[in-house]
Amino acid sequence: MTKLIHISDLHMHDFRFSGNMVAATRKLVRRIIKQEDPEECVVVISGDLVSSMTEREKISALYALLPLKEAGFLVEVSEGNHDNGPLGLILQDSAVQHFKALVEELCGYRPDDYPHHVEVGELIIVNMNSSRSQTFLASGRLGTEQMDRAQALIDAAPDKHSVVTFHHCPSSGNPTRRLSDRMELKERIDCDLMLVGHLHEDREWSNTFGARRLMSVAPSAREDKYRRIWFTEEGGIEWDWG
Repeated sequence: MTKLIHISDLHMHDFRFSGNMVAATRKLVRRIIKQEDPEECVVVISGDLVSSMTEREKISALYALLPLKEAGFLVEVSEGNHDNGPLGLILQDSAVQHFKALVEELCGYRPDDYPHHVEVGELIIVNMNSSRSQTFLASGRLGTEQMDRAQALIDAAPDKHSVVTFHHCPSSGNPTRRLSDRMELKERIDCDLMLVGHLHEDREWSNTFGARRLMSVAPSAREDKYRRIWFTEEGGIEWDWG
């Protein structure tokens, strides 16, 4: 049984977060390493690792997160709006390049083209990018082409539990923050579990936006916790807090 360790919105160097989020992330990572078995877990980080993805912030994020790789964990990282430009509001090519380099070092692949997928045990995890085609301020967009490619990957692994992850929560009602093409998502994706961030709330929904179960988590380092999720032998989805 493969467990998913879901964290999100670490916001290292974000002036809106009191305290040292780099140190808080390191603390959270140490607990994951201490409590979880890397041979049984995949760590899913659904975006907003930092504030603006400057070179300094990229170095801080690697300092905080590389112990996961060194401990043997497979890590999958989605791109958040704060990971591709100043304060999460402006798309900046240098920030995108910093993010790509970070993912290459932490995850072992360069995210030049989404969706990215990995098959682990009974799972297929499909990672989409909702942040590089921003539509307004901190909102996001997946695009129908990316959704269709993601669904093709899911369809090609019918014996696997399908997990889709990206940053922007489709259930957010605020037009400056939500996924702008969420109605297309509902029509084009059919998955067992969808993991998102951006909403900054611990929430859970059933049978919505193309997912049997949709989960978002509050900023994980600030809350000092992570969500641990697994599929039962009967195909159900269970979770607890770590």
